Formats: sequence, C-alpha cells, structure tokens
Amino acid sequence: MRIVAGRYRGLPLLAPRGLNTRPTAQRARESLFNHLQHQRLPHGFIDLRVLDLYAGTGALGIEALSRGACHATFIESGPEALHALRSNLSACRAQDDATRVLTAPLPQSLHTLHGHPFDLIFADPPYDLPMPPALFAALATPRLSHPNTLLLVEHRARSGPPDATPWRWLDTRPAGEGAFSFFQHPDATA
Repeated sequence: MRIVAGRYRGLPLLAPRGLNTRPTAQRARESLFNHLQHQRLPHGFIDLRVLDLYAGTGALGIEALSRGACHATFIESGPEALHALRSNLSACRAQDDATRVLTAPLPQSLHTLHGHPFDLIFADPPYDLPMPPALFAALATPRLSHPNTLLLVEHRARSGPPDATPWRWLDTRPAGEGAFSFFQHPDATA
C-alpha cells in the first residue's frame, strides 16, 4: 500500500497485522481522490483542513496532505493502528504543525478540537461498527465544520449509506466490497 499522488507519491504505508484495521485499498483511494479532485473540490486539496476519523493507517489524511492539504487531524484509538499511523506520519516527514493525532475514542475526542473548522472530513470506521448519531451532530457544529464542509463516509456497499442526520446525503460511489458516501453540511446552500 502506497500514497498515490502528490509530494509523498510512492511512499509505502505500514499497516497493522490482523483484521482490526481495514485500510482503504490503494485503487479505491486513487479513484476516490480523483473524484474529489475533479468533481467535489473546486480548488482541489490546496490549503484544506482535513479530519480523518477512525484513521487507522492514516492513508486518507496523508493522501490529502500529499495533494496539498495544509493540515490533517487524525483520530485513532486502537494501539496497533496508532503505531502504524505514527510510523507513517514519521515516514512522510510532515511538519508538526501540519498534523495532529488524537487517541481518545470517538465522539469524546471531538471535544478537544478547537480552532479552525475542517473543510473535508473522512470517516472510515470498521464495517461492523455503527457510527453513533451523536457523532454526526457533533461534526455539524461550527467549531468543527462550516457550510462548505464535505463529509465522506466509507461503509460496506451492501449496507447502504449511514443515516448521517443532520448532514445531507449527496451520492454514493461503489468501491469493491465498500462504498464511499458523500454528505453535504446541513447549512450548505444548494
């Protein structure tokens, strides 16, 4: 598994052994980021602030940094995944002010986030772990997001998109066994 494009292109990513972490496959990540770049983000990734929930290896947040995001916050509480995430961040030598890693479980870890809201939020939980409704409500607050924020949730394709109320579902793109569902901020203008 490697970073697909940008300044860290080709960087190999460490993934923990076992079934507790399911990294987004390289081909699915490439398709997703091309779609984001050309369809969803009018100015690409340049200067975006990214939040990577259930970060695992950090592949999604690191890919965004590689393509020009100015900051990525990673939330991961699993010990093996946390070790892989920190190793991957060290390998890409991202500047300290460009990344932050939080280890408290969700949604509690969101209470420690202050400052600028995020432009792009990735949520890639284990397929069999339901995301609590309170998490989606918390992500919609002005402290964490703004009307142009895009929320992306990876989930098992056959289960369909999660109920992310108050976020508005835009569409779902299949990616093998999984799928990516895109959601618009509740305060977004059409």
